[in-house]
Amino acid sequence: GHGSSFFCDLGAGVYTVISTDGNNCTGTLENTIRNREGMNLQFETTESSCGGTNGTITVIAEDGVPPYSFRMNDGEFQAVNTFSNLGHGEYEISARDATGCEIGQELRVRSGISFADRVAPIIETNCAITGCHSGSQFPDFRSFKNIQDNASLIKTQVVTRTMPIDGALTQAEINDIVCWVDDGAPNN
Repeated sequence: GHGSSFFCDLGAGVYTVISTDGNNCTGTLENTIRNREGMNLQFETTESSCGGTNGTITVIAEDGVPPYSFRMNDGEFQAVNTFSNLGHGEYEISARDATGCEIGQELRVRSGISFADRVAPIIETNCAITGCHSGSQFPDFRSFKNIQDNASLIKTQVVTRTMPIDGALTQAEINDIVCWVDDGAPNN
């Protein structure tokens, strides 16, 4: 009824993002804005891999009036609640119940690139070196926080090959950095 439409307009919902990597390690991030009456949503995502398109987003709707329908970005509403073949990046997922109540959430499908395994060695070998970002030049990339704080700038400079100075990164190394930054530059 009108009451649940009013609550829907608040954009309330329970947004739980569960990410599972290839080793079946799971991490959960929960942001709760609970509808007292009306629909609530939970989301589960799987990683895409860097440059891959095997990511998924599954939506679980509850507390609304079935049947539910779901859409991604500006696509058509559909009965199926899983979106597959997704590359890493951000997606707007919406759900609608039988009363027309509609709520949505922006979600990130991560590539799963590990900072420790893939990005840190590139930076240590090419950037945090003598005469460069090892203390003599700002920012000091021996510090993770400085790398994280400058992640978008690092991404831009490696993509345009302005950094490192000799442009020595391989395309695979550049792709790893881009995917890690697009994942939100996590300390993983």
